[in-house]
Amino acid sequence: MVDRPGWVTGNVRTIARTFGEIDIPLSGPQATLVAWEGGAFLGLISRAVLAQFDPFRDQLIVVHPNLGDLATDEGLRWLLFHEVTHLAQFRGAPWMAEHIVSVGKQVLASPSKSWMQELPKQLVARLPELVAWVRAILEGDKDAAASTPLLDLLPPEHKAKVLHLNTLLTVLEGHATHVTDVIAGRILPGRAELEAKLAERRNRPPLLRLIEALAGLEMKRQQYLVGRAFCARLWEIGGAEALAPFWTGPDAIPTPEELADPEGWLARVS
Repeated sequence: MVDRPGWVTGNVRTIARTFGEIDIPLSGPQATLVAWEGGAFLGLISRAVLAQFDPFRDQLIVVHPNLGDLATDEGLRWLLFHEVTHLAQFRGAPWMAEHIVSVGKQVLASPSKSWMQELPKQLVARLPELVAWVRAILEGDKDAAASTPLLDLLPPEHKAKVLHLNTLLTVLEGHATHVTDVIAGRILPGRAELEAKLAERRNRPPLLRLIEALAGLEMKRQQYLVGRAFCARLWEIGGAEALAPFWTGPDAIPTPEELADPEGWLARVS
């Protein structure tokens, strides 16, 4: 059980230990800017996260100041069902943590100089698209907030790796959400009320919605919805065993297209 500064401190240590040896050539002012941006990002996340299983420290963490109405017996149990499922995922498939680190390092590797030189031109060319995206978010378009045209600015190989990690995490979050639904439906009488409280928490002022979209938080929330639908459909087909191939290794991770086609994924990996 930690407060927000404790959550930030622990995650900074995890990031440093996991990715700290990457050599990204930055000037002094650039490094300062990146440090400020990273600090602001972690500060924002620290106000949104309720609980977390950190596979790199093998710790289950609850951020107490963020719990609010969920700091009750049922609310806390509901949250911990989800996080304990994550614990089981990573302990049962230890290759996942190593894979996340490996692909993450590739994402953080410096893009080519030619891409860096072309980036200002891309920003200018895509400015109307970016403005339309910002306007849609401020007007409350949840579909716009759940995606970002900023990914299209990345080199194709970097974008593909980001989408690969997003797909992996979508299945992990969806699996944990579906398992929690199944358990809570059996033993938590107040499950519907808990879900209503979470839905209420997602109502944000327009400016905060934009900040969270830029930080990727709405994409994170979308992982729960898309991943839950993917796993629920597999459960309908063959129960928990239908997802068994996913835990065997990176080759069984669905493609972004397969997230919308569980049957197609199952046919490929069976």
